[in-house]
Amino acid sequence: MTFDHSWEKIKTAVEAKNFDLAKTLVEQQTDWRKRKETWYRLGNLFFQYKDHEAAREAWQKSKNLGRLVASSNQQIQYIPLALWQVIGASIFLILFLFSLVLLLFPREPDPMQMLMSMLRNQQGQQRSAWDEWWDSGRSQITKPYYGQMGDVAPFLRDQWNHFWKGEQEQTNDSRQALVEQELQKWMNRELSNGRVSRTPVDHYLIAGKGFFNLREFEKALNVFYEGLMHSQTPGKIGTFYQEIGTTYYYQGYVLQPDGLAKYDLPLVRKSVEAYEQAIRYIQDPYLYGNIGWGYYLLKEYDHAVESGLRALAMQPQLNYVRMNLGITYLRMGKYAETFRAYRDVLEYTPDPFEYEGAIRDLKELSREFPQRYPFIDFILGYLFFQQSRYAQAREHFSTFQNSAFPVYAWKRKAVFLMKSMEATTD
Repeated sequence: MTFDHSWEKIKTAVEAKNFDLAKTLVEQQTDWRKRKETWYRLGNLFFQYKDHEAAREAWQKSKNLGRLVASSNQQIQYIPLALWQVIGASIFLILFLFSLVLLLFPREPDPMQMLMSMLRNQQGQQRSAWDEWWDSGRSQITKPYYGQMGDVAPFLRDQWNHFWKGEQEQTNDSRQALVEQELQKWMNRELSNGRVSRTPVDHYLIAGKGFFNLREFEKALNVFYEGLMHSQTPGKIGTFYQEIGTTYYYQGYVLQPDGLAKYDLPLVRKSVEAYEQAIRYIQDPYLYGNIGWGYYLLKEYDHAVESGLRALAMQPQLNYVRMNLGITYLRMGKYAETFRAYRDVLEYTPDPFEYEGAIRDLKELSREFPQRYPFIDFILGYLFFQQSRYAQAREHFSTFQNSAFPVYAWKRKAVFLMKSMEATTD
């Protein structure tokens, strides 16, 4: 997908906050099909600058032009029967001649096909009889057949050229080659596992996820936003917004040397906004769970609880959401709700990974606010107790007993749990 030079002027006008000039430049485009796409893209740009009213207006103009495009494509011309017969005979003759060409004239090997053949052999994939015949040295069709790759490989090659354009002088050649190689491997694996279909919009998902897996987050966002512009169905629109939200979140997530995380809150905000857009089109409990965690990081605890409860109403087995609710209640000073949230995970068979995530979040909170939340030690002791990790449980329960926590009933609860551990180990 390319735009004429006027898009750069439009983008410059938006960056300068001159939205009226940007709209005027769009209207000056003579190709109304291109103007439709430019309005949609301008809407996305307005949305990024948080002018939601201007974004809606731009998207509506794009939608109106889209109706014009659709109506122009619905004009049907009827062909007389005699002409159909001539067309049929011509097609038969062309196919016959083409078959002769395939049989009589050898061709040079196709480099991309050789690469894909090598990759399939390395992965031990079975080849069909058609693949074997196609590689036997017959002349090439205008659009080459790439086996399991379909037409994704040339698409991604175009994407690489597009997204690295203007950066090649600043980018290390070996780094770029490595990125392209790893992205190609990931794409091959996804297609061979049948995880994605091969419509043009899905190509943007494939390329964007490939960049995401390589932690090339800006390039992933560029691909996802461009794919969003081409999406027509609610499911696809919601999926792209979900991928955008996830990309913003991990772009702002930094794992520190001590194993605890640090977050870029403006990027977390963008992540939540993208997820909020996604739930307008698709209903997914994981989306609500992610929104709840984002609001927790942004200290908007009421919204965090609302989203978390909605996720659990849709899918009660989401223990990570339940533990996120627990730490949110803890920040709100609601200790009974905190305890119930962590206690109820036992009903849904939590695995060690879920426990470790909850323990890490509590330790991050304790590190950020030393001694402000002494109840953290009670919950940490209880989580270790649930896993029969009694040494760690005793350590945290003892710390909690010696803290300045004002509610004595919870300290008695810690003593009771410590005695129950002694009875178990005797």
